[in-house]
Amino acid sequence: MKDIKYIIIRPRVFESKINKIILGRMFESSNIEGADVLIMKKKSAYIPPQEIYSYFDSNEIYEINMDQFDEKTDIKIIYKFINEINKDITFQEYIDKINFGKKLLYLAPRSSKYISRFHKSPECPGFLQGVFIRGCRNNCKYCFLRLTMRIRPITSLYCDFEQIVHEFKQLRSQNNREIVNCSESGGIGSILNMFPEYWNEIQRLAGLYHQTLLFTTKTNNIYNIPKSDKRTKNNIYAWSINTPEGIQELELSTASYKERIKAMKHMRSIGYRVAARFDPIFVKDLYHSFFIKGEICKFRDLNLKSVFKVLDDLIENEIEYLVLGTYRGYPNLNNFIELSFPDNWKKIFDLEEIPYEDRKHPTRRVKYPIKIRSLLYKTIYKYVKDEIPNVRLCKEPLIRGIGYGRCLCKASINKTKQN
Repeated sequence: MKDIKYIIIRPRVFESKINKIILGRMFESSNIEGADVLIMKKKSAYIPPQEIYSYFDSNEIYEINMDQFDEKTDIKIIYKFINEINKDITFQEYIDKINFGKKLLYLAPRSSKYISRFHKSPECPGFLQGVFIRGCRNNCKYCFLRLTMRIRPITSLYCDFEQIVHEFKQLRSQNNREIVNCSESGGIGSILNMFPEYWNEIQRLAGLYHQTLLFTTKTNNIYNIPKSDKRTKNNIYAWSINTPEGIQELELSTASYKERIKAMKHMRSIGYRVAARFDPIFVKDLYHSFFIKGEICKFRDLNLKSVFKVLDDLIENEIEYLVLGTYRGYPNLNNFIELSFPDNWKKIFDLEEIPYEDRKHPTRRVKYPIKIRSLLYKTIYKYVKDEIPNVRLCKEPLIRGIGYGRCLCKASINKTKQN
């Protein structure tokens, strides 16, 4: 994979028998030509087996002796060893560090649970989140991961399959049939072409223990995913879609509009449930009015031709449901975006105070005015309701006023079948 510069491996992922077997298959089918491999070693820690090295015959291999560094965290040691960006941080160095972090892929065990409750959303807290990767190699201008990757500027792929099996078993023993949302923490899709066997194994294990995965993505790296069988037929592949110009202008380093539509058709053809998430809805003159001119525009003046084009393609794909949402960034994210892209993100608009249900203090999100959001959702629903009656809203207080359902985050397999 030409844009990955370093694959970094924490040897402890090889400690269990099941991990050795699965990681062996994963590396044998990997596509990491041109990347250097860094293996982290420590005297007091697990010693990596020699077979690790045989998987990387075509790669340059380096060993990081962790004992020689004073740094306490893996991330700091990695950056110090590579010595690419290691200075006092200015804003531009933050950007450089994030961009460089997208060229690193760190394979390690996860210190906390893979599947847990996500309570941070004010509108649908408490859904099951599956965290198999942290960080994202895409470069969407509006993404909240721009903030988190300032702190941890690296993409981590978590590979403790023994623990993953244990957590799927726990859900099964509790007869918990909720969907596991694998989409909140970053881009599994962005590494599928490097390690196709990784996601296939996650999907296989989920099916073995009768769990349903919700996979939301902007990728087209899905052609190595096997045909659905009776155990994986409930898995949902939801494409994060936008208007062609929205993808081109805001969602950098992602699959194009046509590539996403084609990938969606392919997954439906091999037996998976397919859905779409149109979020944040990009209307060019609305976006330019708010973000570039800093003006309030009237809904009746908006050109929605591109939005209707997207809806027509989704109807043709016979998607199971459609989730809608609009931009809802934290003020500090907007400040960060404004500094990152000063030429085309100049204004911050309509701060709307939304209290968190599970916190003492309210937070402030940057959103389009309620009236414009409401009219946009109602217009879309009216356009698709006969062909896509299952329209839902994502993290949107207007759920209460408009009457649409919530997205599938907290649904069970049985509930989704009834919709």
